[in-house]
Amino acid sequence: MIAIIITGHGHFASGILSSLELIAGKQDKLTAIDFTAGMTSSDVHDHLSHVLNSEDETLILCDLLGGTPFKVAATLMENTPEATVNVLAGLNLAMLIEAIFARQTDVTFDELVAKILTSSKEGILDWKSLSEQEESPTDDDGGI
Repeated sequence: MIAIIITGHGHFASGILSSLELIAGKQDKLTAIDFTAGMTSSDVHDHLSHVLNSEDETLILCDLLGGTPFKVAATLMENTPEATVNVLAGLNLAMLIEAIFARQTDVTFDELVAKILTSSKEGILDWKSLSEQEESPTDDDGGI
């Protein structure tokens, strides 16, 4: 199973993990690394290095392109050529849900990355445009 590491500023990573677990339950090979006040890029590097297993295919999902967690993860990926790693920025809950369910199928690592990128982009919508396309609003009190 493809390992997933989520990271971001503040408690973003642990927060989105909490949301995911509310929806989908506890997940194997899924780790959250928060980048909180007082931490340095070296601290993030140490946490990522500790979790990263070069025997696993690992997807690192970061909150922001160019932020410290992203830069550290990208550098670690470049400096660990023996590992199969990719780093994606712009993490959102739709992206994470797609990642954990898609990795349970027989997709390749690269197919998983492509699938996640597509679903995360398609998950960004505005209600005004969406509601104008529908014939009538849907009453759904259940939610996810």
